[in-house]
Amino acid sequence: MKKKSNILILFLLPWIALLIFRFNLILDTSILLLQYIGLFFSYTSSSINVFDYRTLDYFVGVILFFTVPVILWTVKSKIDNLKVKLNFTNSVIIILIYILFFAPFITDDHPDFYKNIGLSKLLPPLSKLSHINLKPELNQSDNTVEDYFNNKNKIIKREFDDSIIRFDSMSVSDSSIIIHQKNTIRTISKSAVVFDGTSPLISSKFYLFGTDEFGRNIFTRIIYGTRISVLVGVCSVLLSMIIGISLGSLSGFKGGIIDRVLSRITDLFLAFPMIILVVLVIGLFGSSLWSIIIVLGFSGWMSLFKIVKSELVSLKNKDYFLAAQQIGLNKTQLLFKEVIPIIAAPVIVNIIFQFGNVILAESALNYLGLGIGNEFPSWGAMIQSGQGYISRAWWMIFFPSTILVGTLLTAKNIGEQINKVLNPKLKQ
Repeated sequence: MKKKSNILILFLLPWIALLIFRFNLILDTSILLLQYIGLFFSYTSSSINVFDYRTLDYFVGVILFFTVPVILWTVKSKIDNLKVKLNFTNSVIIILIYILFFAPFITDDHPDFYKNIGLSKLLPPLSKLSHINLKPELNQSDNTVEDYFNNKNKIIKREFDDSIIRFDSMSVSDSSIIIHQKNTIRTISKSAVVFDGTSPLISSKFYLFGTDEFGRNIFTRIIYGTRISVLVGVCSVLLSMIIGISLGSLSGFKGGIIDRVLSRITDLFLAFPMIILVVLVIGLFGSSLWSIIIVLGFSGWMSLFKIVKSELVSLKNKDYFLAAQQIGLNKTQLLFKEVIPIIAAPVIVNIIFQFGNVILAESALNYLGLGIGNEFPSWGAMIQSGQGYISRAWWMIFFPSTILVGTLLTAKNIGEQINKVLNPKLKQ
């Protein structure tokens, strides 16, 4: 019974941590969502221009945050019946799930945020930087759209923020505040600074994994890079699965000339260097997230094709399959009752292992400069940029490399566990 309850607790612990440490951000995002809903129904023409990807990210996160306890309570009995052990692999899976959906609340920084690079670049792990906030220039209009934008700018972080000033040390005079930033000195009027009573409001920013050469938060970039890697892995595997299973089923069932043609095409793809396909697709469509998904999806379907085809070829000659056809089962019934139970085990195991291979390939492409470009953070690009600073800033390459290796080991362990469950003979 202890093992059954532990896995449910592990699901709830990150949720409780978010509730404790990000309560204000979650509450503010909830209010912003209610404002948007009201704006959507009240200002049909204006609401089109008040929405973007970053806003959607926050809104989806806050909706899921409040529905997670309900979902967990609904599936509680199913989780208990799974008898899942509490170990490293399952812990990593849950962490990846939370990162995928709650990244804006796990870290409230923008992954590409930079400010005062000379002061913030190459900070070691566990560093802190102090900063003061300038008073924002908020629109005082009662217009609902402007009020929404004002709140949105306070909640959703941008790549650059003029209202934040970082400093090494600070002194206060009668009418101004003097900021020291390494070799520069800046004087700011008191009227432009946010005060906490009689003193300037000073905040500290904590950098768990340090900063990179542009002063960007490595922890934040790893969190968002994780989402990109998981997205690329899932989408590429789904594309490979659709192509491989469809062509494998067609070849296995039909046979004849169709089988020979599809088998030769598969052999051609296996013999064709994938790096040439990568360069060709990137040259035609540019370096983007979806081009990488397409490339990796088309480069991984061949193994699924061979698995499905071989299973179906052997299945067609089985007595129980021939008997099922003789008693009048249609193709749909044959598919769900005879075919899927047979091919499910090898296909699922292959997909899990391929997921790890895709993540490794995506990181390798970004390391070589052939990946998703500079639009999104990536583990491979972080490792590549950290290579040039390995003697001065070891953390730039250590943390993304460690996360990448941990994810690959997790995918490998999941594949082995599923393989043992679906093939009980392996336990012996």
